[in-house]
Amino acid sequence: GGAKSGTFTVVTVPSSSVFTVTATDSATRAGDCAFPKWTGGGFTQTGSNITFTTTGPHGLTVGKFAFIEFPNGGSVTNGSYRVTSVQSPTRFTVAVFASSSRTESSPTVLPLVPAPVNRSGSVTIHYNTWAMGYTDGGNSSSLSQTPLNSPTVFNYFFPDYKFQGILASAGLTTPEFQLTSDTSIILQMNFLTQGIFNNSANTNGLSSFTSGGGALGMDIGPWMTPAITSNAGIPGLVDSLNTLLCAGQLSSSAKSVIVSYVADNTRFPYSSPLPTNSQMRDRVRAVVHLIVNSPEFAVQR
Repeated sequence: GGAKSGTFTVVTVPSSSVFTVTATDSATRAGDCAFPKWTGGGFTQTGSNITFTTTGPHGLTVGKFAFIEFPNGGSVTNGSYRVTSVQSPTRFTVAVFASSSRTESSPTVLPLVPAPVNRSGSVTIHYNTWAMGYTDGGNSSSLSQTPLNSPTVFNYFFPDYKFQGILASAGLTTPEFQLTSDTSIILQMNFLTQGIFNNSANTNGLSSFTSGGGALGMDIGPWMTPAITSNAGIPGLVDSLNTLLCAGQLSSSAKSVIVSYVADNTRFPYSSPLPTNSQMRDRVRAVVHLIVNSPEFAVQR
């Protein structure tokens, strides 16, 4: 990482363009640095208060200090002054000992605070359209249910439904299994798979259902870190997503199978310690895919 931002005392001045300070640590590093310096602008002194106007955001707050160089001297000497009030991002006031009344231009202001950093570029907003359409039509990718379209007031299954066979013979009611059959499970797997693996060219972890059209977005980006997606981190990733997707109900054997499958450098190449975004994305997607196609997830309705 970079050196700590802050105020430093100059210890040597080898030349007019070079100076050295004492750092707060002993690390070896090189790079760029920035410190704010504003010229131009102006100031107005009223009594013992001087209000400065800078040509850009000064980054100062009340209680901070700024080194001021006055162009024409006068009763106030060059030096560091404490900020007593901030009127705007480009105006602030300091207090001085000598009282006067004057207005001048072009002071040099060096705020003794880290330089304000402005970001530039484009921002893309990803959103959900929720234009899912019907998902209970029995097509190749279906959930056997559509929001707000349940067939009865009992939702998508009857509360006294009994799955035929051993469960019914034992007198057990299994309402969710009214939607769970060999066919519906395959349709659900198809639906979830196309949502997880859409936008294959996108390596930031974003994908969505209905052919990647943004109808229902999914973001696995928070789990795409080297620590989480490394072989050693996969068990923790499985536990985290098990809690999120299955309320922690995934069996120990299922978790073991998923960990063994994903934490495999042959099946999922991984450039440790600095994997690519694609490598991290593929591992997280694989864990999500295997969990949502597990029996424990299938019975959650």
